[in-house]
Amino acid sequence: MADYDSIAATRYPDYFSRVRERMALGLQVLLFKKQNRPLDMLTLLAGRDRIIARDFGMDYSVGRDLNLYFLAMLKTIEYAIERGIHTLDLGATTYATKLQFGGRLDRKWMYVRFRIGIVNTVLRQLVSLFGFEHNDPELAHLRQAKTG
Repeated sequence: MADYDSIAATRYPDYFSRVRERMALGLQVLLFKKQNRPLDMLTLLAGRDRIIARDFGMDYSVGRDLNLYFLAMLKTIEYAIERGIHTLDLGATTYATKLQFGGRLDRKWMYVRFRIGIVNTVLRQLVSLFGFEHNDPELAHLRQAKTG
């Protein structure tokens, strides 16, 4: 696992301190260790009424066996419950797991416009081939269930 602190410090030396200054509850970092070995970390931007899971990193050689992603999600939910926060933004992956926790999927849109008009025209035709809804098995299943 990469040394996340040194990467962040090299690229954005004051990133975490600036975020912490602007947040009501601040920046929270969940660090999971086993026998003093760091295995997983998750940064949360925690406000008064919302938590946003921001950065996630894990040692993938053991992550799946130890269910680290599930554990990080569970601890984030516990953190929110303890503080009476009702809105969590846990990102755009592992949809089935989030639904099992009682979450819901909200459609998100990302718009990109290039300066060269022909690029926009070509990409507009290709974008559906690369969208999450067409390439993620969990979303494809949910879409079929909704329309089926």
